[in-house]
Amino acid sequence: MVRRLSGHRLEPGQHAPFRTAQKLVWQHHQQEAESLFAHDLATLSALTNSHSLALLSVSVVLTMDEKLVKRL
Repeated sequence: MVRRLSGHRLEPGQHAPFRTAQKLVWQHHQQEAESLFAHDLATLSALTNSHSLALLSVSVVLTMDEKLVKRL
């Protein structure tokens, strides 16, 4: 057992109220950052997928154009 300057006793594993509050604030910030990162990653993934589909479409059209030109 630890006796603090204020006279309050802390059992092993207990934290001062300020330290507990500080830990909760840090956990909240970490969760918020993880949520924002996941959202940004999903947005980037969607943009990349649509960009890939657009490139694939252009590639197919160009390939079809080449085949038509060869037939003529």
